Amino acid sequence: MFQQFYSGQNFGTGESRHYVINWKPDGTGEYRIATGIFSANWAQDYHWNNSLTTVSVGGAGGGAASPPPAPTPGAGAIEVWWPTDGANVSGVQPLKVMLQSRSVDTYRMFWDVGGGKIEMFNSAEDYPHKEAWVDYSGWNWNGSGPYAVTFSAFDLDGATLAQKTVNIFVR
Repeated sequence: MFQQFYSGQNFGTGESRHYVINWKPDGTGEYRIATGIFSANWAQDYHWNNSLTTVSVGGAGGGAASPPPAPTPGAGAIEVWWPTDGANVSGVQPLKVMLQSRSVDTYRMFWDVGGGKIEMFNSAEDYPHKEAWVDYSGWNWNGSGPYAVTFSAFDLDGATLAQKTVNIFVR
């Protein structure tokens, strides 16, 4: 179990915040991320989401990954807003993508670099899309890159809808 909390935070009505956590999993498997908002001294629970998202952590290698199933016909293409192919990124920045011709609540989107799929959340900022905030400061295992970021969309039953990869560089 890993826990991180931020004290002394104040929110206005309708305000949202983005927080970045750095966590190292104990091993392969699927991990659940929960989130909560509490009053001072944990006296009142204002919001609790016991399954905000899941993170799948793959093994250290040794075998070829099985290919993804063929996309569902007519599913639409993944449109990557940011980072675009060839973009230079640094610090904390969002990944922003959407599946064309689909409402964001009808599919799940994951991003992956190096074998662990991480689910993205729904965002209505600017236009409905999927989003994930990423801290690129630790992306140094391949120098400045390129890093292949693969986005995978699945319907709510788990069938593959589309995949798209962009190559980015870290400065």
